[in-house]
Amino acid sequence: MATNSDSIDRFLDEVFRDAKAKQGLLFFRKGERRKLRLRRDSDGRVEIWCVKREQWKKAKPEEVVRQLFLIYVQESLNYDLQRIKV
Repeated sequence: MATNSDSIDRFLDEVFRDAKAKQGLLFFRKGERRKLRLRRDSDGRVEIWCVKREQWKKAKPEEVVRQLFLIYVQESLNYDLQRIKV
């Protein structure tokens, strides 16, 4: 599982193969990326932990941005995740 920022960045580079798609990450500047939980499944694909559903999901670019937003809303805005539907 990726725990340090270098490992997380390598996983994100793999998920966001196209640099243009990576622009969605520019919004998140308060350390949200370091709070992502990423890992490889048995087939070598990158997975991300869903903080709302509490399960591993395939790490597509839109899922990464969704998880970053959930972390931002929960920690920066102190919003209860129980009030969010995903």
